[in-house]
Amino acid sequence: MTRYLFDDCNIKWQKLEGFENLVYSILNIDENNKIIDVIFKFAANKQIILHRHLALNNMLVIQGEHRLYEPNGRLKEARPVGSCTSSQPSDEPHREGGGDVDAVVFFSIRGNDGVLHEILDDDLNVIAALSMQNFIGLYQAQQECEKIRVWRKNETFEIKWAMVKPDLDVTWYWPDYELFSKCRRSYRNFKL
Repeated sequence: MTRYLFDDCNIKWQKLEGFENLVYSILNIDENNKIIDVIFKFAANKQIILHRHLALNNMLVIQGEHRLYEPNGRLKEARPVGSCTSSQPSDEPHREGGGDVDAVVFFSIRGNDGVLHEILDDDLNVIAALSMQNFIGLYQAQQECEKIRVWRKNETFEIKWAMVKPDLDVTWYWPDYELFSKCRRSYRNFKL
């Protein structure tokens, strides 16, 4: 059987400041039914920040191996490509990451108006939370940037590259830095 890698070149990956080794793209939010559909890409052989899921998460591994880790960094579970799992809300903290290649995982988060994910420090103290409203704000910012991308089609690569690499100094090549800053600010000013 021939194996394929998922072609993600047309996905507009976003980076949430403070979350290393992770990019995302929100596909849809159904506010009435409290459903968030999002694709996450976890960097190969890296772990993301410690967190816990306080809402039902249905997941499908599209590419690579989706790894889950104990708070101490020990591998807890490895889900191969094609794995479909359902994760009930839990107080158990964990980290996630990719295997030998970046893992691309579709999440369908079934929540409520409250907290969906808690972000923790290494001492298991809650340092931030993500709610339905936070995801809605991220989705609106993502859509605003999409409008800018469509309007400035010939500069899409520069926007995409800079969004994924937020530390990049783009002033030297960005023809309309003020426009770019508007899009970039929507992510940098987003507070958890």
